[in-house]
Amino acid sequence: MTGARRILLLGGGVGSYAVLKALRPHAEAVFVAEAAGVPNECAASTMADGAVTVSGWFPPWSPTARPDGEPRVVGELLDAAAAMSATHVVAIRETLVLPLSAHHQAFEDRGLTLCVPPERAVRSIHDKFALHRHALAHGVGVPAMRTVRETGEALAVAEALGYPVIVRSDVSAGSSGVRYAGDARALRGTVAGWLGEGRRVAISEYVAGAVEPSGVLVLGRDGRVLAETWLRKIRYASASRSCCLVTTGPPPGVEGLRELLAGLGFRGMAGIQLKRDDRTGRCVLVEINARPGQNSKIVLELWRRAGADPGRILLGAFEPPTGAPEFAPPAGLVGVSVPEDLMALYRALGRPSRAGARPDNPAPSPRLIARSFADSYLRRRCTVDSVSRSLVTDHRFFLRSVPALLGRIAAEPLGLVPWGDLDLLSRAGGHG
Repeated sequence: MTGARRILLLGGGVGSYAVLKALRPHAEAVFVAEAAGVPNECAASTMADGAVTVSGWFPPWSPTARPDGEPRVVGELLDAAAAMSATHVVAIRETLVLPLSAHHQAFEDRGLTLCVPPERAVRSIHDKFALHRHALAHGVGVPAMRTVRETGEALAVAEALGYPVIVRSDVSAGSSGVRYAGDARALRGTVAGWLGEGRRVAISEYVAGAVEPSGVLVLGRDGRVLAETWLRKIRYASASRSCCLVTTGPPPGVEGLRELLAGLGFRGMAGIQLKRDDRTGRCVLVEINARPGQNSKIVLELWRRAGADPGRILLGAFEPPTGAPEFAPPAGLVGVSVPEDLMALYRALGRPSRAGARPDNPAPSPRLIARSFADSYLRRRCTVDSVSRSLVTDHRFFLRSVPALLGRIAAEPLGLVPWGDLDLLSRAGGHG
């Protein structure tokens, strides 16, 4: 079927590049879409056959309403797909995946395969309150959480739970819609701001612990898991950018997560974030994202190293089932994003301010930094991310994307995240 597919890839950046690299062997042509005035870094890649331009992307997405402007964007994308005789439209960024999920029928009417999860699943996953209910129904552990309607009620809930707490908005896309509040002052400012914007707000307990397993699951049309990968994040360049990963075995209780996704009719790639509660030793669900995450540039390379075909898996989620066996990489594989790892090293050695740091996130010592890098780069044969590889194979993309990537990281806060799990690198497969 390689010669039959013509793919329009929406969204740019390093995550989209990893997917572009995975899809390229399976398509006759791949075009990338960019919005006017917002260049798509993937357009510089030698793997792209060309670029199409639309006037703009979608307005901000809401799990409870469809904002004005979506029909115009959908119409432009349909016209662009027709102009290049596309068979598939693939979206990566959540700002595209979330609104497009409501328009499958429009693409099907044009004979196009829209490679994004269905609307019901997307709305249930990215509405934090709905996800909380679905998780409880499937026996998946979640932090205690209560919705609030005004600031005074939020302060009372936080006092009952005990500081620190997490403030949650209804909309979830990556780390957006989540704020850590260590005291009443921080809580008051966030809650008042979000309620003033008309958002729904909830206060949840803060789960203390430095063990944060992450899962990447790909489900097909029939609800069957096509690929499942569990990871621990060893180093971060910022709060939302992990730059060193190690594959592990699945944590206890993942059956409920699989059932949750299948029950919602989910298909495609889902990123799952868990956290182990130091008080109980059990993992609780932090969030699910209905699209490839920032670490796809590492994960898809780990799949290749383990003998899988990432493109076949990603496309298989939206095409008729083939009965291929489920893929899971072995535990103990280490993957790194070199540009982001260098930024993590620079920021760690620079000893940035730790104001507001969580007690389970101590600043790394020089000795810890050295041991962490030695364990991942020297003591194991690590797998390098797709962006770093592009320096040799696709240098135009590398030269255009890496400066922009480092600039985005430099503008982000370092974040309150664990750093340098040496024990995990020393023992393959465990969740600590």
